[in-house]
Amino acid sequence: MIARCAQLGMIVVSATLAASAALAGPAMSVAWVEISNQDTCVETASKVLKRNGFTTRFEVISNRSIYGERGEYTAAVRCVDDHTIAFIAVSGPKGDLTGKYVDAIKEAF
Repeated sequence: MIARCAQLGMIVVSATLAASAALAGPAMSVAWVEISNQDTCVETASKVLKRNGFTTRFEVISNRSIYGERGEYTAAVRCVDDHTIAFIAVSGPKGDLTGKYVDAIKEAF
């Protein structure tokens, strides 16, 4: 009986830990930079995403959004020159790397 209760307790603990990990989801880091020209922003963002390895499913959408993947990480830059800003976001499994990638993209501007 004690062994059965211990086994059941381990199952509950394992399920709880698995659920907690699943709920944690991916990490995300964000930043913004000031810009002065839409085309220059899109060109800069395209180059820096590629230079940082975000080449899988790389896409420029409507001369505003630049998107790319690098393994389990996804990067996006949204250029909005009428508000003189570019918004940068990177998501993935580890927050330290999402922050590193966001910093590298931001520094290119």
